[in-house]
Amino acid sequence: MAWRGGTSPIERLYSCLPYALPMSAVIGMGAFLFSQIPGLAISYILFFQIGQILSFGIIPPLFDLRFVVWLVLFLLVVRNGRIKHFVRFNTMQALMIDICIVLVSLLMSLIAQIMAGLPFFVEFAQTIFTATFIAVNVAFIYAIVQIVRGLYPEMPMLSDIAYHYTRY
Repeated sequence: MAWRGGTSPIERLYSCLPYALPMSAVIGMGAFLFSQIPGLAISYILFFQIGQILSFGIIPPLFDLRFVVWLVLFLLVVRNGRIKHFVRFNTMQALMIDICIVLVSLLMSLIAQIMAGLPFFVEFAQTIFTATFIAVNVAFIYAIVQIVRGLYPEMPMLSDIAYHYTRY
């Protein structure tokens, strides 16, 4: 990624904050893992609380607070050329991770309607949800470490899309 100048500590902090959105969305997918590893859920209590707040429905059948926050981040941060590229890039990348989580959830809902009666479906769903949970956690840790170092967190495809939306 092209270097676009140094980043201040406050820009690094602002770049880390949007990654709480996908982390709060993926908490539900870690339920099986939390039941297998006692005490693991305690380390995710902050993200669980954020998820509870964001699941509050503003107009219950249409929008929840998570969607409103997503739109605000996209429209007021990612599309705002006055905000530093580093912050906009990381915000867009966090939103892309959130979209991936939504797509996995929708795909699993579709698969559940087709395969729910099969005996191996529960294990299949647990495997998919746990793999998604672990993948998002790895992406989160990688992104935070890179941001703290002042570097762009390069993730295949996600970084390309994030760069496309923030290139101006």
